[in-house]
Amino acid sequence: GITLADSIAPHWFTPPEDSPSTYGLLSLKLILGGLWSGITGTPTAVRMCPPLTTKNWSFYAPLLAVGTAGGTILIVNLATRALFREYSTHTCTVQGIEWTSHTSFVSYAHTPPNPSGHVRNEIATTDLQTGRVTFLKRAEPDSNDHTPIETIKISNHKNYLVVKYKDRPLEFWDARTLTFIRDVVSNPPTFSCIEWYPTHAKTKPQKSDSNLATGMGMTVDFDVAMGTTDSNKSQSQERELLTVIDDGGAMWHISMEGSRVRVTNPNPVQTWLNNPACATWKGDLMVAGDTEGRLVFYETKGPQARTVETARAIIKKLRFAPGKGNTKMFVLYNVRIDVRDAVGDTLLGQLKWGSVKENSSQLVVDADWATSDKPVLLTNDGCIRVYDTKLQSCHSAIVLQEFGEPVFCPPAVLPQSSLRLKSMLQHQPWNLDYSLDPHELDDVDVIEKGVKHQLQVLPEDYWQSLMDAPLGTPQRCLIAANLFGDEGEVEFWSVALYYMLREKHRLEDPRYSLFKNAVPRNPSSDIIRPDSGASITIIPSLRKSVEDFLGPLSDSDGEPLSPSPSASGPPDTSPPSLDLSGTDVVAMLQEAKLKTVLESPPLDLNWDLLCDSELYQRLQLERALLHDSKRHTYDQTRKCAETLLLLGQTDRAVQLLLETDSSSSNYYADALKACLTATIRSSGASQSTIKLVATNLIANARLMEGVQLLCLIDKGLDACRYLQTYGEWHISAWLSKATLSERDCSEAFSRWADHLASAGVNQKHKALLILLTLGQFQKVLESLYSMRHFDQAAVFAEACLEYGLIKPNKETTPLIEAVFLEYARYLWSLGLSRGVRHYCGRAGENGKQLLEQYITSGYKKQPDPLTFSLREVTS
Repeated sequence: GITLADSIAPHWFTPPEDSPSTYGLLSLKLILGGLWSGITGTPTAVRMCPPLTTKNWSFYAPLLAVGTAGGTILIVNLATRALFREYSTHTCTVQGIEWTSHTSFVSYAHTPPNPSGHVRNEIATTDLQTGRVTFLKRAEPDSNDHTPIETIKISNHKNYLVVKYKDRPLEFWDARTLTFIRDVVSNPPTFSCIEWYPTHAKTKPQKSDSNLATGMGMTVDFDVAMGTTDSNKSQSQERELLTVIDDGGAMWHISMEGSRVRVTNPNPVQTWLNNPACATWKGDLMVAGDTEGRLVFYETKGPQARTVETARAIIKKLRFAPGKGNTKMFVLYNVRIDVRDAVGDTLLGQLKWGSVKENSSQLVVDADWATSDKPVLLTNDGCIRVYDTKLQSCHSAIVLQEFGEPVFCPPAVLPQSSLRLKSMLQHQPWNLDYSLDPHELDDVDVIEKGVKHQLQVLPEDYWQSLMDAPLGTPQRCLIAANLFGDEGEVEFWSVALYYMLREKHRLEDPRYSLFKNAVPRNPSSDIIRPDSGASITIIPSLRKSVEDFLGPLSDSDGEPLSPSPSASGPPDTSPPSLDLSGTDVVAMLQEAKLKTVLESPPLDLNWDLLCDSELYQRLQLERALLHDSKRHTYDQTRKCAETLLLLGQTDRAVQLLLETDSSSSNYYADALKACLTATIRSSGASQSTIKLVATNLIANARLMEGVQLLCLIDKGLDACRYLQTYGEWHISAWLSKATLSERDCSEAFSRWADHLASAGVNQKHKALLILLTLGQFQKVLESLYSMRHFDQAAVFAEACLEYGLIKPNKETTPLIEAVFLEYARYLWSLGLSRGVRHYCGRAGENGKQLLEQYITSGYKKQPDPLTFSLREVTS
């Protein structure tokens, strides 16, 4: 099967000394060494785990549960800022979360209401240790549906949980066994807000319960009729009290002991709240709020409840901070959040965000206490913010975190440090020897200090490859591009390295000049001028192969090239002769290509049209045969036949055309096409007529049919020209690469590169890659200069000069000097003084003038606008 490694070009490294190759292939495998995830989806609710105590301090971790709109629950460790767990628990928006212990929690969600106002509710408990999710459902069908869940509250001793629905009685569940106990049908039937009273657990009724209720103005001798819908009995006998407030502001108590639920309602305490919204307990102090911004403070052993009027806003949530005797609390409104001291009613901090339209990115969705003095806020931009008590500054553990080992990360330093490091890694012609010694750098300059730090943490294998670099400057540029994660330059230097090395080996091969200057022994019978007995099909193709490798073998008049005067040798020697038999030429070509493959890393198949022609042609033929073996329908068969026709596999194409069923409407046309194909390949006559027919077909909107006819008579280059004229550039590139010789393919690719570089298309990076495959290195340099990629143009010019691919002359010298002049200005902005002096000396008269300006300025850096804009964006 195809793996991810098959789609990645093979990396290369320095091989052992005894290896015959200058590079080695390493098949890349992705090994997961770590995963850093953020909050995904739209957050809707947060809940902090139980606070730190003397009983859990040995295993405590500050875990925060975050619910999202997609039904996912994320467990975040606030100490490490890492995602601890992620559970896909619900199928709809999470409405709230409550912890039942430090290793488990209960969550609830419901779907949006349908036109009748009904929803589908979901209640689930999740175990962090095993990941098991258990849904809570009653025995009755559709018992969890119809009305949405408004809240779920866990008792202080984690024995019971109560579910509050909209317009439905309360439901009580055993939190330990996850069994339904009963629901309470009372008068009033529903309550606005509920909260468990923080009383101590008891195993049997005691007198203090009566004293507590009497102190709150309630009696315990009145029972309300209750409807029991489940006969399950809880095994727990611990008594806990639930405080409820009805719509009129009256406060009640519900006593829960095992399966016994007792409601006390004579003389309820009046809280003077309009539309109560929420309530919270801390010891003997209760605080409740309503939708008009009113707060009520009530102490069970104190005087009458006192009321505090705040700004008119809807109170959404109240919560006391953890810790014995800690009376800090936050009040979450719809437009702000306040932190108060409940004892003295002192406002400690306030954070406003206005309406949703004014500043929607700062809207606080939910809140809780991370510690006794740090509230944690969840905002609708997906961030978790831990504030101080005054709500003035956020706290983040990132400043306290350090990586386990130094990490090479150029974007983590100043932009000028990063760009200076890149220039040093790519090329150092101003130094006698290439060096990456960090001790040679200064610790005073902040820019140079960043370069030094990155060199110190440079991976050892990359450092060794940069120091050795048997392939020279292109290899170092490719390594630098990989280190910086520059995808564009990785593509550029991968293609450039291969084709530059191939062209270098071609020019250095002594047989190239030998063949160019050779005098044929028998011009009347060699492969260039075949005799009557020579093969008319093999010889022309062999001639094309020779010309593709060595260049043209005849002048414009068709006469063989004569020896070059400069290569004639001493007077007493004659020009070397070469036996031009077909076997010798083929062997020479194969040996030259083998040498190129052994000394340069080949381009992998994922480069597609940028691969070698032979490799690409073999790949396309194998792909066509694969499609042929997998075909099932007529359309697939027709497509395979057309592809095989274009690739020159006419015998198999004729077979596929003859397979057309006689009942098909295309039977007659396919039969005629099969006859035509077989006749043309056997006789080769009437090519002018076929070409005329193909031209007429193309002119009458039958482009592909005309192209197929042109390919049948070996007019592939004309077919590519027609395809390009009608805008089928990619098909033309495929056809030329898969069927034409390198010389004809170069012509088609040159037109394609010009088209990509045009203003209307503006795909200059792709055009550069195509020009590299064509060996037009001077044109690549001109394009880089016109695109103002001066740093890339300068190192590319150095690589071309190093490989001997560009010779300094009247045409190329002005271009090279202009590139070096701009690169000197670039190095000036980075503060590389030795690099500035070096390239100014190679930039001609303009370089000398720039060097005088540099010396006059006292070697002061002059960052250009590009550097400043990059720094601002990075900041």
